[in-house]
Amino acid sequence: MNAHKELEDEEETYLAYEEIHISRTGRPDPDDLAAHTAKRVRLLEDRCEYLTEAVVFSALSAEAFINYYATRKTSASHFSKYFEHLTHEDKWYIVPALLNGGHGLIPGQQPLQELHVLVRTRNSLVHGKATVFAQLTNSGHISMRTDIDYYYPSSDDAQTCFGAVERLVVALQSIDPSVQTSWLSEDSPTSIFFQSANQI
Repeated sequence: MNAHKELEDEEETYLAYEEIHISRTGRPDPDDLAAHTAKRVRLLEDRCEYLTEAVVFSALSAEAFINYYATRKTSASHFSKYFEHLTHEDKWYIVPALLNGGHGLIPGQQPLQELHVLVRTRNSLVHGKATVFAQLTNSGHISMRTDIDYYYPSSDDAQTCFGAVERLVVALQSIDPSVQTSWLSEDSPTSIFFQSANQI
């Protein structure tokens, strides 16, 4: 069962129980509310974890694939010398164009726009920002406090991110027919992961 459905089922179960309890006692059950809240928190944490994994693994897949493509079409030493230092997005723009007679993916259009969303979303997850605050306490001392800005992707973010991988590879195949897309088939492990993440 996916986390989203489990969360909905828990909410329905709790509301049904609470309605019965209130009709019998005239008041909510505080113990059940605490248990319900704890379970909701756990389910929400699970959901955030699944969505985060979908985004991070999508980014890793996209970069690994373009690295593999560039190495296969040239050599490991050529890749290290000319392509390895490029950003994730630059690789997807430059490598196909250089290796296919100037025919490449078009900046500002799909799927490069989705790749930009993928990279931005991944960066928000793995490069969290911290803010340091100084405040004066009642005793006149300065207290330092750090807040970390946590970001969790939405289902839409995660779907866009893992969908970007497939669209990038398919777009590359339209430029270079030698690109294999069998790993994107419905029964491949990668596709099964993406389908599972899509149900979150």
